[in-house]
Amino acid sequence: MAISRSDGDRSDLLIVWPKSAERLSALDRTHKCASARRPKHAKPGAVVLLVDSNGHVLRRFKLARIDSNVSVTAPNGKLYPKGHQLIAKRGSVHPANATDSTLYKPKVAAIGAISYFDAKSKQLVWYGGEASKTSAAPQSDSRRRLLHLAPLHLDTTGRTLTQPEAELIERYVAWLGGTDDRFLGGKLDRENLYIDLFVRGPNLLIEAKSHADRDSVRMAVGQLRDYRHFLERRCKMAVLLPQKPNPSVLRYLERERIACIWETPTRRFGDSVAGKGSSVLRR
Repeated sequence: MAISRSDGDRSDLLIVWPKSAERLSALDRTHKCASARRPKHAKPGAVVLLVDSNGHVLRRFKLARIDSNVSVTAPNGKLYPKGHQLIAKRGSVHPANATDSTLYKPKVAAIGAISYFDAKSKQLVWYGGEASKTSAAPQSDSRRRLLHLAPLHLDTTGRTLTQPEAELIERYVAWLGGTDDRFLGGKLDRENLYIDLFVRGPNLLIEAKSHADRDSVRMAVGQLRDYRHFLERRCKMAVLLPQKPNPSVLRYLERERIACIWETPTRRFGDSVAGKGSSVLRR
């Protein structure tokens, strides 16, 4: 079961945490819990449970405040220059106790993933903007089609990206200021298909390639058209490349009504659609 709430409501937090004695003792000592993204449905006074991927409670504390835009090493071990620190109220950090015998199964089991729950009823909480398989609330067709997607930095299960493509996506998302859940990736519902990147808001579906040659771009176009059937009808499409392709390839993408986004020699990004795939999205 899960509770349905509107976006303006607030909830308690579940954070999937590594079973690292060093990381847990650091929390005990500093009262600081690093996060790659800001939990927008949490407020001071919320109960925060750090759980393993199976839902066993490792630590609990009460939230005092959230410090944003600070450099943190997130639970997944990655450094985020514009991350967030969840600051615990003094004296509130405790190991699991007798009341924590319940398994709090998180929505996403990846290290660092954030789920919302209600501490009194011990039930997960579902919000209208979330894609949640465990939700008991009604879902539209478009939301169901995003069912298995998760924030990009939390879900790499089953990904078939090459290392250069994965690094290109990481640089692009980091350049946009991507520490929030605008950026999704993962497995499409009911199909053995994995999308590289989906940007919520503009509903932009992106396929990354490690080369800017015509054959690579043609393959990306075919993948995008296939994946679009499983997403929202008005989904925009773009190919992400490590460099600007030649004019012939750009004309081909324009005819196909697909944007092109490329990395510049200065590690910035440009696009063929007046910044709608690059600078306009930047935070």
